[in-house]
Amino acid sequence: MFATVTHAARDAAKRTAFGFVSLLFLVIGIGFFSIAAWVAIVAASDVLTAALVLGAAYVGLGLICAAVAVKRTRVPLHAVPPAAMTHPTYPAGNAAMVVGIAEALTAGIAAGQSTRQAMSRPKPNGADDPHH
Repeated sequence: MFATVTHAARDAAKRTAFGFVSLLFLVIGIGFFSIAAWVAIVAASDVLTAALVLGAAYVGLGLICAAVAVKRTRVPLHAVPPAAMTHPTYPAGNAAMVVGIAEALTAGIAAGQSTRQAMSRPKPNGADDPHH
């Protein structure tokens, strides 16, 4: 079980690192393309036109990315198999794991309640005063 979790964590870390490096290279590339576009537009026209064209291009790309980010994909009901809608069944070998998870959950809830009770108790006189 721990080997699976360790492998998943390493895989996630590797994907995150490669994603960050690719994002860094994309930002650098966009910077160079922006400079090249600026120089080309200024050579063909003037500085104001270059600023308007590049500003409009970046705003347009930002709006497209925002639209893609908020778009929700809808899955038709017939695409979900009926077996996926039923309650999961647990193999008999996992009964001990389920019991362990339930015990950990109740222990965590009990610890949280005792911490909340300890935090809500009134403090002795002068405990709040740092100069005492």
